[in-house]
Parts: sequence; C-alpha cells; structure tokens
Amino acid sequence: MEAISELRERILEIYSRLEMYINPVGHFILALVSIIMINSGLGFMDKLSNPIIVIVVAIIAAFLPLNFTIVIDALFILLHMYDLSIQVAAVVGMVFLIMFVLYFRFTPKEAIAVVITPIFFALKIPYVVPLALGFIGSPLSFISVCCGTVVYFIIKGIDNMSSQLNAEFSVEGALSGIKSVIDNVLNNKTMILLVIVCALIVVLANVIKRLSFDFSWQVALAVSGISGLIVIIIGSSVLDAEISIVGAIVSMIISMILVFVMQLFVHNVDYSRAEYVQFEDEDYIYYVKAIPRFGVDVRRGSR
Repeated sequence: MEAISELRERILEIYSRLEMYINPVGHFILALVSIIMINSGLGFMDKLSNPIIVIVVAIIAAFLPLNFTIVIDALFILLHMYDLSIQVAAVVGMVFLIMFVLYFRFTPKEAIAVVITPIFFALKIPYVVPLALGFIGSPLSFISVCCGTVVYFIIKGIDNMSSQLNAEFSVEGALSGIKSVIDNVLNNKTMILLVIVCALIVVLANVIKRLSFDFSWQVALAVSGISGLIVIIIGSSVLDAEISIVGAIVSMIISMILVFVMQLFVHNVDYSRAEYVQFEDEDYIYYVKAIPRFGVDVRRGSR
C-alpha cells in the first residue's frame, strides 16, 4: 500500500508541475477520440470526416472548458443527422435539449462523464464510468452517465437504420420516419435497461461508500456491480433486451477490476489505524471516526 501511495504522490507532483500542459493535451485527445467515434459511427456528412477539420476542432476544444466538448460533439451529431434528414435532426435535437437542461442544471461539472461514457460503451466496458462516478461523484451523477448512454445508443441506432430513414424521408414519409426514430432509438429496450442499470450503480455505490463501516468502498463496489448484473439478467428477460449475459458478466468484472485499481489511488486508507474521537459543545456531543490514509512523503519518508 505504501508503494501505491508513493506512486500516487509522484503522479500528483508531476501533474502539479505540468498541469498547464497536461490539461490541454488531455482535452485534445478526448475531443479527438469522441469526434472520430461520431464520424465513424454516423459519417453521413463527408465533410465532417475531413482530418483537417477534425484536428482543428479538437485543437480548439483543447483550450476551451470541457463542457464545450459536449456541445461540439452534439453539433457534429446533429450535422450528420441533418445530412441524413432534417426530421431526424429535429428529433435528436429535442432529445439533446432535454439532456442538456438536466445536465447543466444538476451536474454541470461532470462533462467528462458524458463524453467518455459512449467511448467506454464502444470499448465494451460501459460500467467503468458509473462505477467510478459512484465513488468520486454524487448520487446525481447518474444524470451524466445516463446522458452519455443515450448519446451512444442514438449514434448506434441511427447508424443501424440509416437506409430505412433515407427511403422513408425521400417519399414524404416524415411522420412515419419520426415514429421510426422514436421506436427504434428512444424506445430501445436495451438502452432503457442500461440507463436503469447505470443509474442504479451510481446511486448504490455512492450511498454505500458513505457509510462508516470498514472497507465501505470495497463493499460498495461489490454490491453495486453485482446488483447491476442482477438487474441486467432479470431486465433482459423481462424487457427482451438484446444483451449478452456472458458479455455483461465479463464486462462488469473487467470494469470492477479497473475501478478497484482506481480506488487504491483515490481511497487508500489504513483501517487498522482507525481512531475514534469524542468531543462536545453546548448543543451536541460528537463521535468521530478518523481513518488515516496510507502514505509516503516522497521527500521525507514515511508519515
């Protein structure tokens, strides 16, 4: 544990020295990957796939607040949708408007969750983000994860039904086309189930890790991950969702391992040295449980 704490201290030290360079580079990579994913998943407007445009937009995003990356990604998606059909763009635009209202109202500081959730879905380990936010976010963080989940399924759903949409909208089938978008994307049972699972994981992990018993973070990881799997297994049967149970189990295990490693850096505490402190004032008596972190001062040795 001391080795992990020492590595953590060194990473933080390096980051504090190079923060002004690391942040823009990180924003650039995040924007670049998300735009490439959108272009490869949709690709209806060829001009947006121009490497020069992609790189220039990513460079601009690198020097703007992370929330602008969400706006840029949304604009790319809407432009692709517009090239496919103005009706599709209108429906998706309304969905984005609702999500933005919820996101900017309740979780405006969690832009990275909205951006990376579709990326982790594409990597087949979507549960990393809700598990991680369960520990470093708040119960309302489920809004960010759910927004990212909806974005992923919009991209995937529209791509799968693009030929059908082109045919319908070309022969004055606007209303039936809009209904088709709503039925195949917004009423997607797999998406609805995974939105529920992601929200459950975030809330469960956040509630349990706040409890005062020893190893609450580890218990929260296990309970939220297993609960998510149970809901997936039951929900996929009830809703007839297209989810591979074996794939979900493997994905959840990998996600839990990755988040467990993250915990070692974020919440590296020594429960064997826990102390209980009692003090009082005129109105209350306070009972405090203090748990020291494992830690090694890189310059001065153990602390």
